[in-house]
Amino acid sequence: MSIPLSEDNIYTLVQVFNSLNILGLILLTFTIIPAIWSRTVHRMDAWYSLTISSMLYCISFLILIGHQFGKEPPFEICLFQAALIYAGPVFIKISITSFVISLYLNISNIPTTSFHQKMLIAAPITMFLLICIEVTMVGLLDRSHIERDPTHMFCHCHDTNIPFGVDVFIEVLTAGIDINFLIMIGQTLYKRWKTNQATVSPVGRISNPAFSMALYLRVLLFTLYLALALLIVAIGVLKPTGPSVAWNISLPTVPVASGLIFGSQKDILQAWAGYARGLKYSIWNLIQKVLNAFRYPSRVDSIDGLKAASSQLELDQACRTHL
Repeated sequence: MSIPLSEDNIYTLVQVFNSLNILGLILLTFTIIPAIWSRTVHRMDAWYSLTISSMLYCISFLILIGHQFGKEPPFEICLFQAALIYAGPVFIKISITSFVISLYLNISNIPTTSFHQKMLIAAPITMFLLICIEVTMVGLLDRSHIERDPTHMFCHCHDTNIPFGVDVFIEVLTAGIDINFLIMIGQTLYKRWKTNQATVSPVGRISNPAFSMALYLRVLLFTLYLALALLIVAIGVLKPTGPSVAWNISLPTVPVASGLIFGSQKDILQAWAGYARGLKYSIWNLIQKVLNAFRYPSRVDSIDGLKAASSQLELDQACRTHL
């Protein structure tokens, strides 16, 4: 889809693009805070990896703010952003694959070692760093490959399909792995539902089947969404028609979807409700203390006042005696 890139259109679309990235970052921040601070919210390490990768994805597209219009941005900033925006989708995709595998291992009661858990966390980070190095090398070998996109939204690699091709290959591979494990998860949950047994939740504790099924549906929905995004990418590669504004605008919807899907879980919403109640009580208590301070003197002030009055009375009596 090609949209006429007039100056007014570009400015409006860039603001929409930035706003979606900021929205995604806010939603993901609100999602991860209860998991870190609340004692009632428990998540697997792979879940944190997925959430952090989505947050980094948003941040990578916001790096160019202040350099999206006017003269070309500094090469260093442009190269840094290009490396992150090509590595970001891979980070997210492998993170969700690690999350799906961890989910399957937990609900299937398959024993795992700390080494396996560390590998599931290390794999997304390793691939993220490798893609960053790859794009950096491409840019350093030929600076002309790195430029600001004609839509002014971000910097990318121009006249080379190497980083993009690697991204597509990894995303197709991980999509196949996701589908395979999601089918096995569905079969496991269905068998347990049929036998009316309790299931093991992703946090490693016994829970009811409804919770596990709800989480499974959320993961399935997010995976299907990424598959649709991958299809859009493939169409863009097969039929390039210049700068695709519509496709660029769709990029930040991935972390927004992640924040909405995983941030709307019951325990996270309950944690925020608890924070809101605590904040309300704290503000009310503070107001009461301020009002009481103005309305009634403190005990210390009252004692000091009595002492001062007593001293003045003794002084007056002494003066009368001497006079």
